[in-house]
Amino acid sequence: MDLAEKDNYQILITTHSPQFIRLLPNSTIRYVERGNVENFNENVLDKIIKNLGVLPNVGKVIWCVEGKNDEQFLKNINQNIPELKKIVDIEEKIKSGLFAFNLMNGSNCGDYIDRYITKNTNAIEFHLYDKDKNEKYKSEIERVKKRGDGSNGILTQKREIENYIPKKLIEEEFNISFSDIKDWDNENIIEKIIERTKKNMKVNDIKSILNGKLSQKITKSDLEGLNAWEEVEGWFVTISEFLNKCTDKEKKNE
Repeated sequence: MDLAEKDNYQILITTHSPQFIRLLPNSTIRYVERGNVENFNENVLDKIIKNLGVLPNVGKVIWCVEGKNDEQFLKNINQNIPELKKIVDIEEKIKSGLFAFNLMNGSNCGDYIDRYITKNTNAIEFHLYDKDKNEKYKSEIERVKKRGDGSNGILTQKREIENYIPKKLIEEEFNISFSDIKDWDNENIIEKIIERTKKNMKVNDIKSILNGKLSQKITKSDLEGLNAWEEVEGWFVTISEFLNKCTDKEKKNE
């Protein structure tokens, strides 16, 4: 995308993948058919859905999150905390084709919601985004709620997904102390790790350790200690309820 914006460059990419199309800004999309080329608009979106399908790897319930680290965190706590897995087994639902994660890639979040690629389908979306410092995705959540298709969305009650990892796990992993941090819910965890560790690590590498390795060690007791259990449990209850709605719809249509 950066190269395409430079002078004297024109980049053309053809694709049959709606998953890839969703990553692009609306203004860059062209729909080409014999004898006709159209800029992106609602009619073009309908053609994309009709001819390419919504998403070949996405099921009837879609959990929209900001990126791969959020997905990994949610998968890990679901598979390693029995009480969450009992509510809904995410991996099993993915294999069945009923459920999938959709990675919004941060800045593309607004574009995806505007594009509403699952319109006129039976898919239900649950959007979960970091509250961050300024609730920057609050307006996107409100737009999802106003759709009227059963989809819903919320912001995390804590600053970011990393704030749901207990201090002790991070302290042990990076050999640092967070004993002076009082407001864990709203602290920039990544920034504090960088400040206190002697290792020269990149932000993405730290996020990968937190959400990939450490999230597997989180227990129900840990989340209770962070006053986060009811909130986190609620995320998976919502997914379970959405899956039940889809199953009920299928039975009615049989």
